[in-house]
Amino acid sequence: MADWWEQPVHERHHVLVHEMIHVVTDPLRTYLWETVPTLVGQPAWHAISEVIRQHDEQATDQLATALAPFIHVEADA
Repeated sequence: MADWWEQPVHERHHVLVHEMIHVVTDPLRTYLWETVPTLVGQPAWHAISEVIRQHDEQATDQLATALAPFIHVEADA
């Protein structure tokens, strides 16, 4: 990944919104990571966790794309 300040402003904005959405979704992901492995066993968990991770990232990115135009981020000075 390029240095943060070398990225175009619109990409930094998208990343900030994306990460803000993770703040909201992280409690569910943390709960799943702490409980599901013991419920299903470690081998099954490896497959399940990757699907959850991919879904979480894709959904978060789609939400960030939809919400970014409505979330103001202060421009560079």
